[in-house]
Amino acid sequence: MERHIATAWAVLEEGRRDHHAPEQMLYELGRRMLTLVCDPGVIRLVRSLAFEAERSPELCELFLTRGPDQTRQALAIYLGEQVAAGRIDLDHPREAAGMFMGMLLGEWHIDALLGRDLPLNEAQCRARARRCVAIFLSGLPLQRPRLFGVQLAKISRHFPSV
Repeated sequence: MERHIATAWAVLEEGRRDHHAPEQMLYELGRRMLTLVCDPGVIRLVRSLAFEAERSPELCELFLTRGPDQTRQALAIYLGEQVAAGRIDLDHPREAAGMFMGMLLGEWHIDALLGRDLPLNEAQCRARARRCVAIFLSGLPLQRPRLFGVQLAKISRHFPSV
């Protein structure tokens, strides 16, 4: 499992190292995550874990901690770095990471988990990743206006006339 999810984490590292724009990094992460979570082997694994959840909650916790939780946390850290660099503006990177992943996986993942045949191809995954990135980023101002290096929205809490 960690080997598979490592490809998603690699996107975050590449984005940092190569200074990719957030939309590039989110797109590539989204494309890789869709390919991963809709893989028949991964679907079987998650179904098995769900079946065993009551008898082996520690196994499910291990999966969640090392898979989805770690991915969302890595994305949250990346988003926080983008906020600090002034490239995007959001107040809760961890929550935003969960929202992005939820929108990305959405009904495709649930349908696949419940046995619906989803003949997805790479083009469909790329298109969905592109749409999700566009929707996600359109909800974020790229940068709040700044006055003397401080975000105006934060100043305005203390100085309503600014």
